[in-house]
Amino acid sequence: MEVLFALVLAFGITFGFVKLLQGDSSSNSSGELGIMTFGIVFGILAVSFLIMGGVASQITVANEHMNFDEVDEMKQTASDDVRLLPMKVGDTYAQNRLQFERHKLSQGDITINEDGSMAWTYNIVLEGLANRWAIHQAGAVTVDMTQTDANVKTTEQEIVPGVGDFMGDNVYFELRKNNYWVDYKKDESYVVNRNDNLYLAVPYVEHKPETRFPFPFTTPHEGGLALVNGETGEIEYVAVEDVQDHDIVQDQRAVSYDITKYYVDSMKYKNGIINAWFFKEGVPEVADSPGDGNEQPYLVRTEDRNLTLLVAAEPAGDASGIYQTYYQNAQTGEWERHSADRGGCYGWTSTFHRLRSSPSTNS
Repeated sequence: MEVLFALVLAFGITFGFVKLLQGDSSSNSSGELGIMTFGIVFGILAVSFLIMGGVASQITVANEHMNFDEVDEMKQTASDDVRLLPMKVGDTYAQNRLQFERHKLSQGDITINEDGSMAWTYNIVLEGLANRWAIHQAGAVTVDMTQTDANVKTTEQEIVPGVGDFMGDNVYFELRKNNYWVDYKKDESYVVNRNDNLYLAVPYVEHKPETRFPFPFTTPHEGGLALVNGETGEIEYVAVEDVQDHDIVQDQRAVSYDITKYYVDSMKYKNGIINAWFFKEGVPEVADSPGDGNEQPYLVRTEDRNLTLLVAAEPAGDASGIYQTYYQNAQTGEWERHSADRGGCYGWTSTFHRLRSSPSTNS
């Protein structure tokens, strides 16, 4: 939206400027001057609006859209769904069981199996450009994440349109044809196995126009899931408010990881842009997590059986103690926040080093 507004405004400024000078110049020189002026004005306006629009979007999210309930205690994860298997180990287990020539595994994601257990799930996608023309996504691999043993299941089924296929057989190409104006999260697509059929789910984010500032910008909002029936290829859009009532994805994540982190990161603008940039009073910062590929938010199931996206935040600056924890319902988008007492929670880095130095773990 910001670029479109810059384009229209640059055209108007250029037209007026050339009209003003047209009496003193030839038509050829006016045309050259117009092109040069348009290029310069459009470039300046586009960059300015993109920068200002990004800041305006986060200010608006923090002050108008980040609505959460304060909770007195930190939420506990469900005892029967503890995440025991790290993602990197799950990656290795899945890769070691892959026996499909001309295929590879996508990035893993967490899904809920038909029996209610949580698993790392991987799309079996195409390897190599030439294969994108000839063959299709071949199914999915799931690895049980609630145990440390290699409990791996491979489900073979062509999914068309699928991940990594070429043009008309590519799921993102088809989704763009259906609805161009939403943001499909390509790195977050996952496969759900229900009723002996595979369904490819792609979370999407909607961008809504805002009028808080005297220039156009948008704010991101959780949209829902685009769902591809692996057997028929039919595409269905499931809005976030309808996910819990849907037969196939009623227990799956519908909120994008990106939007969860974006909303928490936007909280730094809660007390204004000057405070966010200079004074940093009450400014949270998404905590860094040790380990490769271990970024927040984390998807967990809490004691109340809700699928939840968790983000732990530190005070901005050098402080590393966790002082705010944000919880977003991964299906409805609803928020909750717990604020820790001063000195009450260790940060990720401190906890990691304590575990490494503990006699019971240093072996």
